[in-house]
Amino acid sequence: MPGSNPLFGLNTLGGALAVQTKDGDRHPGSSLQLTAGSHGRMQAEAEAGGHDARGLSWYGTANVFKDGGWRDASRSRLVQAFGKLGWHHGATQVWLSASGASSDLYGNGLQD
Repeated sequence: MPGSNPLFGLNTLGGALAVQTKDGDRHPGSSLQLTAGSHGRMQAEAEAGGHDARGLSWYGTANVFKDGGWRDASRSRLVQAFGKLGWHHGATQVWLSASGASSDLYGNGLQD
């Protein structure tokens, strides 16, 4: 969204981003993906969402990544999670979302 608009608050002269996340109404169901590779690389991704007749919806996703590294002392670990709980009735919508992450990443250069 280019341009300055007081709707987005102070100091938005360069523009603003509006991010819309998944929810259980439009993305019901679940999935799981597991991958593995050389040097101890493993990744797991999971997501699940759903809704009920009362207007409640939920969505959650998590990602875990581990890499043993091909160089000495280059192990990495990343954990991410996101959750969203919502309710709607007619034109009224209320959403509560939370996210968190923990990382221990190493990007060793070519020299020791």
